[in-house]
Amino acid sequence: MTLQPDNLLPRLTEELERIQVHDHPCLLYETPAEQAGASAAFVQIGLARHERCIYLVAADGEEAVWQMLRDAGIAVEEAILSGALSICSVRDFYFEDEVFNPKKAVATFEHAAESAQASGYAAVRILCDMSWASETILDFHALISYEVRVNQILQERDLIIFCQYDRKRFPAET
Repeated sequence: MTLQPDNLLPRLTEELERIQVHDHPCLLYETPAEQAGASAAFVQIGLARHERCIYLVAADGEEAVWQMLRDAGIAVEEAILSGALSICSVRDFYFEDEVFNPKKAVATFEHAAESAQASGYAAVRILCDMSWASETILDFHALISYEVRVNQILQERDLIIFCQYDRKRFPAET
């Protein structure tokens, strides 16, 4: 049976509710609707748990993310003003001088966790559409090595990092 976004979302939401601090789930999505449903559910769950949510988007995708979250019933402006939600460019997290810098990303994750804890949040959830990697990382072994490093940092900090991969943009071996 092929799962459509309408019947996939309740099951996916149940799985997202099971995610705890130190987890690193990844979503391999096929349609924008699958990605949007998972993203909105992930953020809603985090806000309900008093976790700071950071959504990393491509530089030109910020407004679409704002609208998608609004459409899901999230009070985006209120969440941003309170500090519970940030919508940021992947460039701010992953890049230095227009080059992917895994060390900077890890340091930024650490800082986000420390800042969230100091502000009284239970944890920080980071949601990232990894499409940028298909355009900037030619060596996918480097991407896998980076994901392994993310797993290590997750054990040291109160983080949840949810990476999303568009199946059409990455080769099967990745």
